[in-house]
Amino acid sequence: MRRKLACVILVASAFSAPAYATPYRLQGTAYGQAQAPVGLVSLEGDARPTDWVQIEALIWAGAKELGTEADALVAAVRLHDPEHRGDLWLGRQMMTTGALRPVHMDGARGLVRLPWHMTVEAFGGLAVTPNFKLSDEAYDWMAGGRIAQSLPGWGTIGVAYLHRRDDGRAIDHEVGGDLWITPVKGLDLTARAAYDLQNPGLSELIGSVRWSASSAWRVELLTTHRSSARILPATSLFSVLGDVASQYLGGRVRWRAAPRLDLVAEGGARRLSETVVENARARAILRLDDLGRGVLSLELRRQGAPDDAGWTGVRGTLRLPVASKVSLGVEAELVRPDRPATRGEWWPWGLVAASFQPTAAWDVALAAEGSVTREDEASFDVLARVTYRWEAKQ
Repeated sequence: MRRKLACVILVASAFSAPAYATPYRLQGTAYGQAQAPVGLVSLEGDARPTDWVQIEALIWAGAKELGTEADALVAAVRLHDPEHRGDLWLGRQMMTTGALRPVHMDGARGLVRLPWHMTVEAFGGLAVTPNFKLSDEAYDWMAGGRIAQSLPGWGTIGVAYLHRRDDGRAIDHEVGGDLWITPVKGLDLTARAAYDLQNPGLSELIGSVRWSASSAWRVELLTTHRSSARILPATSLFSVLGDVASQYLGGRVRWRAAPRLDLVAEGGARRLSETVVENARARAILRLDDLGRGVLSLELRRQGAPDDAGWTGVRGTLRLPVASKVSLGVEAELVRPDRPATRGEWWPWGLVAASFQPTAAWDVALAAEGSVTREDEASFDVLARVTYRWEAKQ
């Protein structure tokens, strides 16, 4: 039996809602996993003392057993114009800017909405370092922004820019573009691309075309291109050793065969260097009631990989409300690798879970998980979750 490092997580959130809703809520959730709890704690908060001010924070209280100290993942103040003309964020924040990758920053971010459906965004600050500390490097900073133009009735187009330095060395220097348009009813085209200015070349490209022929049929084509050396920071060892770009081309068809039954089929091919591998999946989803509280699904999947590392598998799931306050869940998988290892030709995995909500404030769940993998002859874990919600009005 393998031993897995376990954790207990406590999540709490408090925030103020508009006058017509509950103004303050607090939620605490504790997660436990056998076999050796480590006492990892997280606190999350969101408060809106006025219509102009919103404060949010996500803080890890640390885990002594792991040698980690308390740290803030997010701690920011948002100044919001009630007329929706602009916003200003100050503090530690995680940002996504159009087609560019997310960044974690201590600094400021501002957004202005102009009358002609244009949005201008700019940010600048220091890269996040652990344990509530600001970066102590004089040249460890980042800056960038995005300009987006809304096309009423058609879509949106945007251009973004990012420049980031680490100890004076440029590690990210990118420009990106994103596009979403609906030229005709039922047809959506989306695309985003990032270009590396430091090591000139395409970092990432994602494009899709989705056509909803009717309420029952939907067809989608998807293509991607990723360059690992240009996505990783310039200081990464892997980006120095070389670049192995990957491309993917595939499609997906979804058919609502009955009011409660959806059938999904998708497949494609991925190219890694000079190797082409396949990827295919077929899935049936049956809703057991009109609200979708009970669901039964079955999935067949084929995942190719170089060097006979691919696999073929089947997965089934069941979510069933057995009473107004009790629900059960069952998940099972069976995988056959292309190149069987010493653990056997078939690798099973299963999960059985139950949840109970005695009151509107309390929610309790318990699950048991077992599996066999290439690394482990047998594995068994017990998972638990306890949630408490508190609400109050001003």
